[in-house]
Order: sequence, then structure tokens, then C-alpha cells
Amino acid sequence: MKRFVQIAFVCVLVAGLIIFALTWMQNRNTPQNLIERLRAERGDREELAMKISLARGDVIGALIPHFNDPTASEDFRAQVLRLLLSLYQRGKDDRVLDVVRRALEDSSADIRRAAADGVDTFMAENHYHLLAGSITDDDPEVRRHAYTVMLPETWRGADSRPWPPMSDEQLEAVVQDAKQQTQRETDPELKFLARSVLGRRVRELCYRAYQRRQQADMEGAEDFYRQAVELDPTSWIPRMPLARHYLFAGDREKAIQAARVCGGLIEIPRLKESPVVDGDVNDDVWKDAYQTDNFYISTCAYAEKEIEGKSQVAIGHRDGTIYFATWGYEDDLDQMKVQHMKRDGAIWTDDCVEILIDPSLDGKDRYQFIINPAGTFADAHQSNWKLNFKGEHSAQVFHDRGYWGSEVSLELKDLGVEVTPDTILSFCVYRLQSGSTGEHGGMLPTFRGTRGYHHFPLAVFLEAETDSKK
Repeated sequence: MKRFVQIAFVCVLVAGLIIFALTWMQNRNTPQNLIERLRAERGDREELAMKISLARGDVIGALIPHFNDPTASEDFRAQVLRLLLSLYQRGKDDRVLDVVRRALEDSSADIRRAAADGVDTFMAENHYHLLAGSITDDDPEVRRHAYTVMLPETWRGADSRPWPPMSDEQLEAVVQDAKQQTQRETDPELKFLARSVLGRRVRELCYRAYQRRQQADMEGAEDFYRQAVELDPTSWIPRMPLARHYLFAGDREKAIQAARVCGGLIEIPRLKESPVVDGDVNDDVWKDAYQTDNFYISTCAYAEKEIEGKSQVAIGHRDGTIYFATWGYEDDLDQMKVQHMKRDGAIWTDDCVEILIDPSLDGKDRYQFIINPAGTFADAHQSNWKLNFKGEHSAQVFHDRGYWGSEVSLELKDLGVEVTPDTILSFCVYRLQSGSTGEHGGMLPTFRGTRGYHHFPLAVFLEAETDSKK
């Protein structure tokens, strides 16, 4: 009997110890206890943060007082804020939104930065308006997040994509703040982002102008273009569409002047002799051609940005033929991607030069010509790659000069274009690099890749009467 009592006592003792241990562990892992340990730095911070995020109970309610505590360190409050934002992503709780609003007005840049990063990272687009007032924040990282959430992730469909949900007053404040920041930002990337936010409204106005023109409301269209130019006089976005608007309104001289003012008019010289199309762009004949090495990233949606690499194009005409020469500079020419050797293959996936010609001036009659460093050529009309057009093409790689060159000649009559003093042609030359920079650059900002025909420059032919008499 005595032994039975001893065994029972031991069992009760063990059970009590187990219950005590379980209770102690449970209390130790309550949200409040874990937060206190995190604040006191008792334990691994990442492990504690994970346990807090997985803890049972009202974790958000336990965290908020610690964020509001003015005696807590900025680093601790920032970590609490990040925990609140991650919890909000898992289960929406409006209490977190109130905390974020206060955090964005906090005197600490670290707190404001954590709040802005959290909105950008954890929240959906319908909450991006929380950063509407942060575009003028003193902290550059806060401003970066504020700019970013106001811009779509891709340039595709950028003409008509709606802004993040916000009131008209908030949107107008965002636009005006961005306009102000384009003058204040000294960091090139932040300045580009500020110009992009402003450019989004500029592009929106241009899209409205386009809609009015489609409705034959030429006066209404011009009014929207004028608003776009006034909002950002430095933006390229409305310039060439406005020049095209004048063309469609029947005012050729006004169109040419508008294009000339913004640098979008190409006056193609008549060459003294026809170039030998062999890919060697060092021939003297190109010295008399129109030349430019100002290339811009073609897929920026709302602001122009020059490419990092170096490209150059020369253009001339003679006897009804237009000639193109390009210089594609590379730090390492052996790193170029050149895989396609068959005509009309997917050459646009290689390093290449693309020439887009739009005789109709409205994108409805486009011709596309592509050449890679191997001289492989592709040509199409309205995406029909089975057609071949009259002309010559060649390319060479010059390791001793640090570039690859291409030459292309096209008989314009084959494209339905007659070279006369009154002819206006629209085209753009692009270069795709897959090497060190991986850039897609065009000789003018077109904002929609090769589809941005309404931003293509306008071209006239100098001494065209000489050819027209032949």
C-alpha cells in the first residue's frame, strides 16, 4: 500500500510539473510576452518576430500600444510597424491603416520609411492613396515609394490605365506635388520618377486629345494637347502627337514647325552618291547624312530617359531610295546574342537594329525592317513576314573599332512613297542590345516600344525636287 501511495505521489508530481511547464510555455509565447522580449532584445529578433506573427490572440491589438509608446526606440517601433503591415497582408484590419496614417506623419524618417515601404510592399492598389501626401516628404526613400505606387508596373496599356483610387482633390495634389518635385529633385532616378508621375497626367491628357480627334473634334483635341504641353513644357509626350494633329488638321507648315521645335523633325539630305551597302559604315558618304547618337529607352511609359550604351544612326536619300547606317557600340562584342541566320526569322530576339516606317502617319500602314550583326534580315508589312521588299542590307562586326555596323537601303516606291518636296514620312530607328546594358533604345522617345508610332519623328527630303525630275 505504501508503495502504491509513493507511485501515485510521483505521478501527481510529474503531472503537475508537466502542467506547470505547459502553462509557463503558453504564457511565455503570448503576444504580449513575445513583444516585451523583442523590445528588451531577449532572444533572436527574427525568431521572435516570426513567433509574434504566428501567435494566437489579438496580436495586432497587442502591438499597437508598443508602436504608440513614445519611450520606445525608433528601431523597435519600426519593427513593430513592419509586423503590423505583414499581419495586415494576411488578414485586413482597419486598425493597421490608422497606424500607417500616423506613421507617415511621424517625425522619425525611419518610421515614415517603414510605413511607405509597407504600403508599397504589403498593400493593394486601393490603399496607395495613403502615400499621396508623401511625394514631398523630406526623406528620399519615402518619396521613392510614393512615386512608385503612382506608376503602373508596365508601360503596356499605359494610355488608359486608371490611377490608384483616390479623390479628385488628392489626384490633383499628387500631380502638382510631382510637378514641384521635378524642379527640386537632385538625384537623377528620383527626378525621373517625379517626371514620370507628372508624365502620367500628361499622357492621360494626350489620350483624351486622341479620343477627341477620333470623334472629329479637332478643336477639343488641340485644347487637350495644349493642356499637356502647359503642364510639363519639357515633356516629349505631347510634342509629336501635337505635330501629327496639325497634319491631320491640314496645316502642314504648323506640323513641321511643331516637330522642328521639339527636335522631332528629320531633314534628310540628298547624298552626293549612293552608298555601297556592305556593312562598313566608315565610308565618307555618310559624313553628309543626317546623324544622331541621342537614343532613348523606348519602353519608358511617362518620361524620357537616355540609354546607357552608345548607338548612332545616319540617314540619307538619293534617287528615290532611303539609306540607313547604324553604329552599335559594345564593351564586349563577343557577348552579343546572334542566333538567327535565316531571313524573316525571329531576329528581334537577337542584338539587332529595327527600322519602323509609317507612311500613313497614323500607324495603320507600318513597315518593319530588322537586321542583326550577322547581316540576317527580316522585313514585314503589317506583321506579314512573307513579303520581301526591294533594297539591300548588310552588317559587319568590327572588333578593332568597338562596334558593329549595319547598312540598309529601301526603295521607297516599293513602300508606296514618292519622294517629292512635299513628302512627309514618319519612321524611327531602334537598337536592341542584349549585352551589358540589355537596352531597347530609339532615336527619339516613343514610350511604347516600337508601337509608339504617334511619337515617331517626321521626316522631309532635302533637294527632293532633284529626284522628282528623274
